[in-house]
Amino acid sequence: MKNLTLTFLFLFPLFLSAQNDKVQVLDKKEGGTTVLTGKNKTDTDVEVEIKLTSEGLGLPNVKSFTETIPAHSEKEMTRLTPQPGKKWSYSFEYSYRPLAPAIAEHPPATAQEELPPNDGKITVFTKNGCGRCAATVDYLKNNKISFEELNTTRSKKNEALLQQKLFASGFKGGQFVTPVVMVGNEVFYNIDNLQGFLEQLAKNK
Repeated sequence: MKNLTLTFLFLFPLFLSAQNDKVQVLDKKEGGTTVLTGKNKTDTDVEVEIKLTSEGLGLPNVKSFTETIPAHSEKEMTRLTPQPGKKWSYSFEYSYRPLAPAIAEHPPATAQEELPPNDGKITVFTKNGCGRCAATVDYLKNNKISFEELNTTRSKKNEALLQQKLFASGFKGGQFVTPVVMVGNEVFYNIDNLQGFLEQLAKNK
């Protein structure tokens, strides 16, 4: 009977090797498949590139994968599934670079901006893994400010509604920073000073 040797090699650049690095690529086992997942603990979206060297996985010997990982979230980058009856191995290196938020037509909301009185409905568009979204929801709840949360990760309908509201407000496309908050019919995104923005909402409630 032919013996199969399974070899796992993980190669990381030295500057990314610390376990507490804020941007990582993790390998997770799901049955016979290995999932490479990018994890971003920073406050900025990052572009992560994996350079994968492999055999026995049905992929080119050397292949690169690039994904944008939003702030405070993780994202699946690729799945590795061995071909039956073949010796297989893989190794990978990864690197990343921060992405500056795109400059939108709508100016970022600031603490000094006068918001309309909260006689209109407040809607908060959130997504999974977004620390700023969680902080916004907690603040509104703690200050007893009535609002509706629409999670765009769990609902495609909410994601479509968010895109509709953004473009209707003059958004030209590209990246934007969450959460997106609607006060009445006004849409606020790329909120630079989130704490100040929330305090202004509380003041006007």
